[in-house]
Amino acid sequence: MFQEKELKMIVICPKCGVRLSKMHSASGMGLGFIFTKALEPYECKHCGIIRRSDFPADQRKKMLLRSIVMGVIGLIVIAAPIIILNILIN
Repeated sequence: MFQEKELKMIVICPKCGVRLSKMHSASGMGLGFIFTKALEPYECKHCGIIRRSDFPADQRKKMLLRSIVMGVIGLIVIAAPIIILNILIN
């Protein structure tokens, strides 16, 4: 069984070492919400907004992979009902 730590990527501030949170930006519905969550910047309580270029290369790679996976999942969530309905109608 997976532990919560394994499922959730914990991001630490590269400047001060505090756990980061995502900035709360305007969220939409469906695919827009997923893309917004995948691409919104990180914010440190002490340092402010943290740019992706501030992170080490290996962590940037993990963040990029996570964003791509979230985007693919969003596309699947949107495309699956359309494909299923198309199959059922025809």
